[in-house]
Amino acid sequence: MIKRTEKKHACVVGAGAVGALFVQALAKSGWEMTTLARNETLASIRAQGLRIDNERIDVIATDDPRQIGPQDYVILALKAPAMPQAAPKLKPLIGPDTVIVSTMNGVPWWFFHGFGDGLAGTRLESVDPSGAIAAAMPASQALGCVVHLSSVNAGPGVIQRGKGNRLIVGNPSGPLDDKATALVDALKEGGFEVETTAAIQQEIWAKLWGNMNMNPSSALTG
Repeated sequence: MIKRTEKKHACVVGAGAVGALFVQALAKSGWEMTTLARNETLASIRAQGLRIDNERIDVIATDDPRQIGPQDYVILALKAPAMPQAAPKLKPLIGPDTVIVSTMNGVPWWFFHGFGDGLAGTRLESVDPSGAIAAAMPASQALGCVVHLSSVNAGPGVIQRGKGNRLIVGNPSGPLDDKATALVDALKEGGFEVETTAAIQQEIWAKLWGNMNMNPSSALTG
């Protein structure tokens, strides 16, 4: 088990084009950061740190969640289709007070948590087959984050920023609590432009509309 300090502890799952930027921002805010990575990316981060443009960020990296243990915050920066298989393996990171922050495009597993009306609590089989994600990551602990920026992987553990720097954060369960506010403040301190919303599902859906319009053209044109 990795030794803990008195700082806030966060693990970014997926040290790619988006996840690496969260590592950078929260490390600048003084948080104790770890990241889960695999293969060449893991080896590169261990040898040379995360490299974002001309900056190096030294971060504890592992491929085994059991070495990290329960975190104050877990930030999910995987591709959404990877979640059903990955979620059960991430359970060692999740304690009863862990805030689970999803930054992925698409409809998250907790989308209908706190939704109201007849859809409240609905589980989409296409998003969370057999409820594997919800079983590992309680929707009541989820916090939504919509990412409006671009960056690219320039190599294992090497990220180049593009345009945009905007995040929208919201709690599907209600108003932001102290833990969510602490995250928002730390992300701002680390350099992000952060907005908060009382309608995070609406912001997620708006981003999804944009993806549906843009992605086919991007695929066709390369």
